[in-house]
Amino acid sequence: MKKRLKLIAPPWLALGLGVPAMGSMILLVTTGLDDRNLFIPGHYAGILVWLLTAAMAVLLALSLNRLGGRAKYSRMFPASTPAAIGILGAAGACLWSGLQILQDNAGLMEIFCGALGLVSAVGLVYLAWCRFRGLRGSFLLWACAAVFLMLRLMFSYRIWSAQPELLRYCFPLLASVCVTLGCYYRTAFGVGLGDRRMYLLFTQMGAFLCLVTLGSGFDVFYAGMLLWCVTDLTSLRPMKTGRRERMPQEKKPEEAQ
Repeated sequence: MKKRLKLIAPPWLALGLGVPAMGSMILLVTTGLDDRNLFIPGHYAGILVWLLTAAMAVLLALSLNRLGGRAKYSRMFPASTPAAIGILGAAGACLWSGLQILQDNAGLMEIFCGALGLVSAVGLVYLAWCRFRGLRGSFLLWACAAVFLMLRLMFSYRIWSAQPELLRYCFPLLASVCVTLGCYYRTAFGVGLGDRRMYLLFTQMGAFLCLVTLGSGFDVFYAGMLLWCVTDLTSLRPMKTGRRERMPQEKKPEEAQ
């Protein structure tokens, strides 16, 4: 029973703590504003959100502590219909966000970023098919999505930084950072450099933060990324690192004499 709990801990932590955190954020938005439309300092709902966030970070790190070792890509990411649906959710998020940037374009970089979002969406649709079939897919398509998420984060921060309060943009900012890093580590698996702990850390923390962000107002981007984070998981089974085998031509020093 203890072993089984370890296996299901990371995704269920994100949902189990994320849902009450989202509820607390909804409560804060609906009851925690003063007559100037600013958050009331020390409101219990705001304190609860921060406590749940801290608990999520600590418990997630502990749950991933034993997930060491490496395995083939096919073992890490086997064929999965839910994971394929989750990647389609990420494709929808990139499509929606790319169109939003193109609608509000103010320069060449914005047009490039919006177009990259559309390209990323198409690439993610193909990667969803690959995950459904248990295929690797090109790491370049994941890299394209990671670059788009990074550029989107830069453009979004210009809007967030104008907000008068940290709580107005803190969780969208942290959620965007986590899903961007999660996509980066997903790319690394395509070239044999994936880190399972880091990938799960950022995707599951990203899922939690996306839920909190949705508590302050529905957003297609965070809903799509939430779906990706909680479904496109690696294998959660602990894997032992094998010992290095001696090559046939290698000899002990006494044998060479």
